[in-house]
Amino acid sequence: MFFMRIFYIYRAIAHYRGMERIFVDKINYLVQMYGYDLWLVTADQGNHPLSYPLDEKAHYVDLKIRFHSASKYSLFRRSYEKIRLQYLYVKRLKNLIASQKPDVLVCNTDVFTNLVMIAKGNLPLIVESHSICRQTMVREGDHFHRKLYRWYTFWNYRHASFLVALTDSDAKEWKKYNKHSCAITNVVHLNPTGRISNLSSKRVIFTSRFSSQKGIPYLLDIWKRVHQRHPDWVLDIYAQGELRDEYLPKIKQLDINIQVNDGTPDIFNRYCDSSIFILTSVYEPFGLVLPESMSCGLPVVSFDCDYGPREIISDGIDGYLVPLGNVDLFAERVCQLIESPELRQKMGKAGVLSSQRFSAENVMPYWRSLFEEIIQ
Repeated sequence: MFFMRIFYIYRAIAHYRGMERIFVDKINYLVQMYGYDLWLVTADQGNHPLSYPLDEKAHYVDLKIRFHSASKYSLFRRSYEKIRLQYLYVKRLKNLIASQKPDVLVCNTDVFTNLVMIAKGNLPLIVESHSICRQTMVREGDHFHRKLYRWYTFWNYRHASFLVALTDSDAKEWKKYNKHSCAITNVVHLNPTGRISNLSSKRVIFTSRFSSQKGIPYLLDIWKRVHQRHPDWVLDIYAQGELRDEYLPKIKQLDINIQVNDGTPDIFNRYCDSSIFILTSVYEPFGLVLPESMSCGLPVVSFDCDYGPREIISDGIDGYLVPLGNVDLFAERVCQLIESPELRQKMGKAGVLSSQRFSAENVMPYWRSLFEEIIQ
């Protein structure tokens, strides 16, 4: 067994979201099962407690950068502050690397990859893609400075030691730009409650974010159709997000039995209180909420978007995949499940079994092999 010191670099573990839970779960597993020396390194944690508990043998350092503090200044001062904070981040990360001498650095495509590349020296860097390749590239309509920033960021992705995607389909896209790309699926924090839904409640659940990616207009159109046939069923939405305030008045005005709730750390009990899970994303790098809800015995319905859902759901066995944008068929699939308790039970049982593919015990050996390959 190799001894390894690994830095996991992230912005902050301050929200009850899937990404943060995945990071902490992986760190804890590597410490507990392989005896690695794991360091969680954040930039913006501040006074917020960690959302999920870190193993006592793991180390935690916040670089106290507070990147968000630049936004309070006027344009010129804000630009200066951003540059100053970036310089400070690189300096502090370099100093931490020099003092602790890690073997491997890990970050993801959402977190300061350009700055980590400057600070890392000759150390190997693994970049995890929690978006899809096409969403990371330069896009039409971007201003020149945005295109330049994206180009530079993508250049750094090309030069990472490994780029790890969440699905085989996305890994194929990344290999066009970094030949050292591979797919390792997410570790999913599966049902810890000891409960399995009895699928008897008249509740459908959607957990995600109020963002353009998550297809909220589709969700509302689908539920309008479901509500017409089954007005006694409730759609529970557990979500935050930048568009929440925009959608709340629309949802209230529709008056179609939708209840909007804040995100919660107790989401597994909410799954267990429900009977169907739905996801309306227009793209999903993975779709963490799908195996989470399946592990609680829920049948699932999702658009067949790029790329995650089709690598998680076996259509007609543990859930339904619906062509992207087909709200009529989506609503029909939900109604089929509502109208057939036997079908719900059959798919729910299949989902519990298939969700086990994403347990830490099944996924983390791939990470161990990758780490050991890198330092050989």
